[in-house]
Amino acid sequence: MELSTLYRECTLNQVSENDIGKERRVAGWVENIRDHGGVSFIDLRDMYGVLQIVMRDTSLLKGINKEDCISVLGEIEKRDEETYNPKIPTGTIDAPCSGSPRYLLPCQSRSLSLKNALTALSASAMVYSLLHRTTPRKSC
Repeated sequence: MELSTLYRECTLNQVSENDIGKERRVAGWVENIRDHGGVSFIDLRDMYGVLQIVMRDTSLLKGINKEDCISVLGEIEKRDEETYNPKIPTGTIDAPCSGSPRYLLPCQSRSLSLKNALTALSASAMVYSLLHRTTPRKSC
């Protein structure tokens, strides 16, 4: 399936080691931002996968927040072996950002992250499950 739009050329699950050396435009939501002094990392996610974006110019991060929707252009590179992330399919590659990320949609509300929402939902489900099991049943 060929996918190419103004904001992305492929979905994040389609980026692989076969793309090393190729320039790709990807888009997604900012899941996490890590600043390691001089170099920063963004975990970019879409509904198909996650890809680490490398920002060697930390000024490019100005104004970017979690859950903002951005588009990034970068040449896919192989990570050093000691930095592999076996938890994700794209854990052996990353995409250094070449140029400014393009804002597609800034996040309006940051009060609750998806991970926290799922944790809260699970906790509520366990409480109600316990109440349901301990409540005496009426016989007809």
